[in-house]
Amino acid sequence: MGQSDGNLNENNLKVLSSTDIDETRQLVADIFCDHGLKQTRADERLNYHHILIGGSAVKFSVMNYGAQVDIEPVALESFYLVQIPLEGVDAVKVGSSEAISHKGCATVHSPHHHLRMCWSSECKKLVVRIDKNVFERQAVSLTGGPLRGELEFDLKMDVESGQGASWGRLAANFVDEIQRTPSILKSPIIAAQFEQLLMTSLLEWQPNSHLTAYREQQGTKLPRYVRITEEYIEAHCHLPISLENLVSVSGVSGRTLFAGFRKFRGISPMSHLRNIRMLRVRRELEKPSTAGSVTEVATSWGFYELGRFAAAYKKRFGEHPSDTLKRCRL
Repeated sequence: MGQSDGNLNENNLKVLSSTDIDETRQLVADIFCDHGLKQTRADERLNYHHILIGGSAVKFSVMNYGAQVDIEPVALESFYLVQIPLEGVDAVKVGSSEAISHKGCATVHSPHHHLRMCWSSECKKLVVRIDKNVFERQAVSLTGGPLRGELEFDLKMDVESGQGASWGRLAANFVDEIQRTPSILKSPIIAAQFEQLLMTSLLEWQPNSHLTAYREQQGTKLPRYVRITEEYIEAHCHLPISLENLVSVSGVSGRTLFAGFRKFRGISPMSHLRNIRMLRVRRELEKPSTAGSVTEVATSWGFYELGRFAAAYKKRFGEHPSDTLKRCRL
């Protein structure tokens, strides 16, 4: 059965654990919201463990179930949720959108969307809960303009590169520091400043409806040269492409091209090209009709350092390329 240190202690820390499915559901519901929780494999033993770190507007959880589970919350209603897998994978469905979340891909959830999840037995997550009212006030303060409809974020957040990775490290480092020095949260000023930093950077770095509308109104939407370069990469990623090619296509200097990609995409143009090619490799490996080996598919898309490719693939997609190939040929 379960163990708990009770309510949040004087250091705003709480540890929960249980091996009972009904008790686990209630413990998690008390922290987040009511939800359905179902264990999907009879040969596994539930071993729920949860470290809760409480703040004012932002709360952190490091949690795992120790078994594969399906989770279906009611509407989040009062909070936004960022979920960063530290291990394992989670198959997420929000409305008609789906994503496989893993160490390289976090998910961001708005309060008004229906959410379903399937955590793998190895799945362990850093979960960041942000109070809806405080977060939306922060969005309004950031731009000086009112919200137009619901504040919605792109579901997937890249946490292995660019600004998403910076945000993930920021949250993880703060959690680590609180566990080492819990007295940090005893200072309302320090806690409030850090919460504002997390909220502001998430609004600035993760695409969302409010900042997109504001930037378009201010005339700072995606530059034409970035869009043209992205379209060229999408259409020609199967061909040899050099930085010189991209500069020629974009019509701007290499320095301007790099700055534009860094500002609006958080990565370099060549990193964007590698990301697109990695996705094409996965798409081919997922085809049941694919006859080639992982080596043949990877090299056909320009990945010749196979050890580095396999490590990057697993980090991004949560499984080895050979596992993708085997799974999709079954």
